[in-house]
Amino acid sequence: MTASRPHRYPVLPRVLGAAAAGAVLATGARCYLSWSDQHSSRACQATDSLCTTWWDVTAVP
Repeated sequence: MTASRPHRYPVLPRVLGAAAAGAVLATGARCYLSWSDQHSSRACQATDSLCTTWWDVTAVP
């Protein structure tokens, strides 16, 4: 039986990849929420009461 050595993968590329993916996802979410808020405010401009649009609902998840 041969002893297996643990593989030593460099951590830095994985951490940088995770940081880049997180930055892309956060920027996309921020842009979508801004877009959703603009459309919602235009659709509810004439309403004085509580107004909920589909854009608000899709922004929740």
